[in-house]
Amino acid sequence: MSLLESVFATFLLLWAIMIVVRLFHTGIGYTSRSLEQETAIFLAEQQLERMRAWSESLNGNVYNYDQLASLAIYNGTPVAAEQPGFTLTTRVMARELYSGCSQIELSRPSDRRVLRNSACTVQVEVKWAGGTRQLRLCTLFARPALTFPSPAPSPHLPTGVIITGPADNPVPHLGSTTLQAGAIDRNGAPLEDLLYEWELVPISGAGTLEQSRSGQSARLFNWVYLPDGTRTSTGGEVSVRVTARYHGQTVYQETGPIRLL
Repeated sequence: MSLLESVFATFLLLWAIMIVVRLFHTGIGYTSRSLEQETAIFLAEQQLERMRAWSESLNGNVYNYDQLASLAIYNGTPVAAEQPGFTLTTRVMARELYSGCSQIELSRPSDRRVLRNSACTVQVEVKWAGGTRQLRLCTLFARPALTFPSPAPSPHLPTGVIITGPADNPVPHLGSTTLQAGAIDRNGAPLEDLLYEWELVPISGAGTLEQSRSGQSARLFNWVYLPDGTRTSTGGEVSVRVTARYHGQTVYQETGPIRLL
């Protein structure tokens, strides 16, 4: 009986040792994979921050942001990482944003307020272990903010906002005319994806002003509505003002007198 007890105890001891060794080996494997994944995350975040800093740097009068999508190194070409055995692949993709709520704008297919050139999606993919393991991080890069031109002394404060039109001046009796709004930065380059607000400034007459949802265009009608719903023209003169807000800067531009026949 003592011999059988000794053999059984030895068997249990060996079985316990094998389990401990197996668990230890598994633990080492998990630790190694965890360290590799942490390294991959670090490399991906480092690449994203490196790209962000580069994109926000000026190249002459232009930000490097506009070159992200055109450089092969940032568009699908794998590069060796600083850590041996790791490779990085970066992709830059156009991204449309909605102003202000995507659910509302998607329900209005004919006149959505879409910001097409204000941001891009940047994706960094890290591969290791011979390409059998991979990790992917995505983020948005915003277009760096330039400033409007410095306003020159003038009654109308000429700034980076530009009004094109009116197409007709004077405006025909009970007719209408159109105006367009745009903006430029301090280098004279167009500022895209801005939203504008229009307002009518009476001088010696009155009219009706309607703008598109984005505010990029407006129509001035040479009439006002009477209480009974009919329309009449007052004649006289009005001007039209358009306001834009860009990265905390609010500027406006105003037309000269527009005559209403």
